[in-house]
Amino acid sequence: MALRDTDEELEPVTAEAFLRRAAAWRATFARAGFGTSPSTDRPRRLFVLTDDTLEGAALLFGAWGAGVETMLGSDALPETLKRLRAGGLLEEGDGIALDAARAWHEREQPDEARDLVAFTEPTRTAGSATLPALPVLPEKRDLASLFTSGSTGDAKRVAKRLEQLFREVEGVDRALRALPEVARALADGRSVAVLATVTHQHIYGILFRLLWPLLSLVREATECSEIGGRPLRETPVLLTSARLHYPEALARTFRRARDLGLETVLVTSPAHLKRLDATLFAPLFTGENPVRRPLAVVSSAGPLDEAGALLSHDAFGRFPLEVLGSTETGGIARRMRECSAAGTVATPDWRPMPGVSVSVEDEETGRIRAEGTGRVRVSGPQIRSPEGETGADRIELRTEKTDNGDISRFRLLGRTDRILKIEGMRVSPADIEAEILATGLARSVRVLLDPASAARRRESLAALVELTPEARDMILAEGKSRLTALIKARLTGRVTPLQTPKRWRFVDAMPVNAQGKCTARSAERCFDAREPEWVTVSDACDSASGVRTARLRTRLTDTFAWFEGHFEGVPILPGVAQLVLVERAVKARVPGGSEFATRSVRNLKFKAPTTPGMTMDLVLTIPSEKAGEIAVKFAWIRMERVERTEDAETSDALRGAYVEHPHAQGTIVFGRPTERNASSEPA
Repeated sequence: MALRDTDEELEPVTAEAFLRRAAAWRATFARAGFGTSPSTDRPRRLFVLTDDTLEGAALLFGAWGAGVETMLGSDALPETLKRLRAGGLLEEGDGIALDAARAWHEREQPDEARDLVAFTEPTRTAGSATLPALPVLPEKRDLASLFTSGSTGDAKRVAKRLEQLFREVEGVDRALRALPEVARALADGRSVAVLATVTHQHIYGILFRLLWPLLSLVREATECSEIGGRPLRETPVLLTSARLHYPEALARTFRRARDLGLETVLVTSPAHLKRLDATLFAPLFTGENPVRRPLAVVSSAGPLDEAGALLSHDAFGRFPLEVLGSTETGGIARRMRECSAAGTVATPDWRPMPGVSVSVEDEETGRIRAEGTGRVRVSGPQIRSPEGETGADRIELRTEKTDNGDISRFRLLGRTDRILKIEGMRVSPADIEAEILATGLARSVRVLLDPASAARRRESLAALVELTPEARDMILAEGKSRLTALIKARLTGRVTPLQTPKRWRFVDAMPVNAQGKCTARSAERCFDAREPEWVTVSDACDSASGVRTARLRTRLTDTFAWFEGHFEGVPILPGVAQLVLVERAVKARVPGGSEFATRSVRNLKFKAPTTPGMTMDLVLTIPSEKAGEIAVKFAWIRMERVERTEDAETSDALRGAYVEHPHAQGTIVFGRPTERNASSEPA
């Protein structure tokens, strides 16, 4: 029925052994008073967090058999437990179940868990020759809850009846058996092991990794008055205990499955497929004693790009079955890419999962239509409401007439909320922004997907932070790293490492449009590698003359795009780049700056080369506009940090803790387009 992944082998586990473990968990929860109410308010709940899927399955079946409401979380951080308490989802006397990999061990138990009943092992019971009975599972009760950020950005619990989960896994079974390789293997009586790189603690994992292998057991558990007391059929699909985080572990398990004569199905995610090293896996399936290719590769928990699909094809010899869905709706649709006759990759539209019906909800009127553009509307056996569930994705839906009836297909047009998916996990930027604001070092924050993470094939977050005066002074006195460390210290224990931004940009003011909104596009531009990270040292305007003097500071890193190609082994910031940066800085600080164009450069002098690692100040002297022109004087100054000395206060060369080294200076004349130029047609 299952395989336990040990250090040496895949150890078979029988259905009887699994049932005994589930019964032991059921007895443990019953003895502790779970499944009954300690007060008149509600029964006691159980927060479940396990790494071992075999143990997690036994624990869940035992809890459900005892009528215990379970909540599956992605972590047990103190801040997570605090939010559950604030929302009334965890109360004194409720339980928290952790397997050995998740137990606190010698670490101090968080304060938020001290009044919870902790379970790490079922109570030992005397051995019995007869198989213990597990009562019929209560399908109509909300016994399985998962957590999602939802469409509003606020973390919320999604309660599922067991009936919803079990009916949906029936659709999963039909979708997988529709794949010829899987159907043929199961029809021939071959056993199939489900290998996974994803956790079972979310909707995708619990369906494809945990419940699908146990489908025949699920059917018995819901159709019979009780299971146990008679021989159980061994399941044709085998659950595996270990999550295979690393490619080497996955390759090793493929070999062990071969040694047992097993076929495999790989349940994975775009986060893993996009970083796949095809050269590690391709040799497994060729040469002497080759490993059997997986019958199917399943990918969900985020969008998979063409490059990731091709890596899967190169490594495993087949494109993945991509599944689209959410915690609220379950699996909505699936698709599988294929190679065209021309050798290119063809990406088909999405088609609904078996048993699922898809329509569109008009975003303005709320009307439901069978075709067109709008928010996706899903109905099916896994949806609680008879009217269906509206998701956060916008789609373009069409219906094809065929001999076998109408077939719906749709294209995704994007999400209607700000929820992001990082490495397959749903992340609420609003929650992270609130934590950063709570430091008192930010006036406003915008958390977004790092625009550069796609090139690294590892998704991560970036944070754009508008500085408070105190934070600005800290950067000028102690550097960016000190400020970043303070903010990250605040985030530790409140968000997971995956939710912690990897790139930080600190600005004096958020870039806003005419409506005063910081758009996603303008926020992304702040992370452009061609743009320096300016911090304002001073900015003042003389009321009498109207001359504005601004001093900006930035540290030029070796990733600054303007260094690329100038020159190999000896990077130098080109003079033309320095002029472009001056031009952009001026336009950002002059009213209507985008209307001005550079007319001429005067008195230009370069005094020293500018290289990576230097801290540079740009001093701008901006006079009032005269006759449609502004002649801006600029100076680039390298700031060398020095230790203060007793006479530092009297030294003209020192500004705070820096020595100034002039690098370049000049004047750029900006002018508005003439009426003739403005009205002329482009060439």
